[in-house]
Amino acid sequence: MNNYSSIFENNKITDFFENWCDQIDENDTIVDKNCGQEIIDNEYYPSDFNSINDFHQHILMKIYKPNSFVKKYLSENIFLNKISELKYIAVHIRWSDKINGSAKETEYIPLDKYLNLCIDIRNKSNINNIVVCSDTNEGIHELIRINNENKYNFNIIYDSDEDRLPNSPEKSFVQNIYNIDRERQKLEYLYAFKNTSTLLNFYAIVANFDSCFVLISVQLRNNKNDMNVTNKTPIWGYAINNES
Repeated sequence: MNNYSSIFENNKITDFFENWCDQIDENDTIVDKNCGQEIIDNEYYPSDFNSINDFHQHILMKIYKPNSFVKKYLSENIFLNKISELKYIAVHIRWSDKINGSAKETEYIPLDKYLNLCIDIRNKSNINNIVVCSDTNEGIHELIRINNENKYNFNIIYDSDEDRLPNSPEKSFVQNIYNIDRERQKLEYLYAFKNTSTLLNFYAIVANFDSCFVLISVQLRNNKNDMNVTNKTPIWGYAINNES
């Protein structure tokens, strides 16, 4: 069953999103009208936008429209309600197949660097709460260990009810998407919406922008407080440069 109908039960994106296709107009497409070829320049944006970041945010705001089923899940989620009034720094840790195995896409970045950037943000904002999103429990526990051993004294919060997969390339959701049952697939997508909500509603994000998941949140926010731990252009596209 190696086809995309195994991902969306009705073979439609409306399983999780509103139907946004009719909201994308000709001006929103990045195409060379003279030859019909996709524009290769990652930094292209139409002249009526001030920057590529503004253009990407414009497109993503049209596309990222969870449907009523997802909105209900988010509104009733215990963890999201718990942090809804909290001021926090969001840390996103993407391990497993992203940094190991045959599908590896980026390098492992020591979590000390994440916390050092959080310290810089805390010095500017006086925010001491960190909310962690991660595909593995191992990443979260390592962040907590480093925080405690170095007495950084951050208040680290995470959703202990989320059923994360093991920190193994072979057992990651991405590598096993066609081999797990539909209920687990649906749960993973709902976790993704929950974590996106966590990443959109904070003072700053600290993450490796080579994760397409977090890059979408960064570009939706279009906020220069967000910090990329790699200090380079993300592999999947352009993003806001770190600024002091």
